[in-house]
Amino acid sequence: MILQKDELFFNVSDVETMDKIPVGNWLVMFNELNRYYLKKMEPFEIPTKIYGNFEALANRYLKTFRKYDKNLGITLTGLKGTGKSLTAKMVINKSKLPCIIVDDKYKGSEFNKFITGIKEKCVILFDEFEKKYPEEKDQVHILSLLDGTFTNKKLFIFTSNTTSNYNNFLLNRPSRIHYLKQYDRIEDKTLLDIIKHNLINLEESEELVNTVKIIDEANIDMVISLIREMNDFDESAKESIKHLNISMVKEGNYTVKFERADGIIFTRHFYSNPLHTGYIGGNYQYNDKETLKNGLSEDALEIFENEVINLNPNMKNHSIHYSLNDWELVSSNAKETIFINPKDNGEKIVIVNEIRPNYSFF
Repeated sequence: MILQKDELFFNVSDVETMDKIPVGNWLVMFNELNRYYLKKMEPFEIPTKIYGNFEALANRYLKTFRKYDKNLGITLTGLKGTGKSLTAKMVINKSKLPCIIVDDKYKGSEFNKFITGIKEKCVILFDEFEKKYPEEKDQVHILSLLDGTFTNKKLFIFTSNTTSNYNNFLLNRPSRIHYLKQYDRIEDKTLLDIIKHNLINLEESEELVNTVKIIDEANIDMVISLIREMNDFDESAKESIKHLNISMVKEGNYTVKFERADGIIFTRHFYSNPLHTGYIGGNYQYNDKETLKNGLSEDALEIFENEVINLNPNMKNHSIHYSLNDWELVSSNAKETIFINPKDNGEKIVIVNEIRPNYSFF
């Protein structure tokens, strides 16, 4: 092994082993001489304030790794900004071991010899695994590493945005990859922890929690930015979010109810969130057409035809077209979001999320 200006070289063809790599982060490189080598990288920076249970999770992984005399595999997958990279960095820093970072599509016998030639215990990080190794045949080469024989055990960490293209032998195989952590959106404990330590006016906490529930792919950065905006302008979450580069939830099972002042309700079902498009246009259904006809005077029917486009009281389908930007958001809770007509005519729009994350409040 040769150390030159923060670069480590060793000769694969001679099956020379690297028996002492300094603690730190080392990036796998490949040069014009067809040689793999390691390039020293900067240490991972961990925020001074950490929200949620990331440290407890890192400690769990390391306890298992230290207890058993064999390799350990961990997959961290999910949305950006929800904590998978932070978890990986915490495991690596707390391990006090060298970390070998694989950030390119390296594979084949020479690469495997290079990795297995690392003699001491270390962490091997495959970052954005599904992008570097999208094909099943490519992933097979990495499988052989997980099952390989090392002089000392290795801690393998795989990060990815999705496991949809993972080889079947990488999933549901705890003997190979023992841990799988999926980050779908910001977790309850993390969200409440951020609010406690950052929001100035805690009376706005409940509305903030409800607002986060309708954010598309909510992550830590979004929540902190929203809280900062609320603090700076002394306003509610529903007011601050109007000005930020944050989208509402896109997918799901939604029921939109258009309620008139006389209690008659039209409904329509969606498989995407109207809050994301800001539009509730389309044909709405009212099942009891006789009640609809009997409930309206001729004058009221004429007014309603002007307010709500193309109403025909003899049909079950009625065409309604509104932009939610013209309505006032009055409440949002774990089940529904309610808008009222600013004309104060008693009309309201209720958007019901049939399946929505259930946050318990502190």
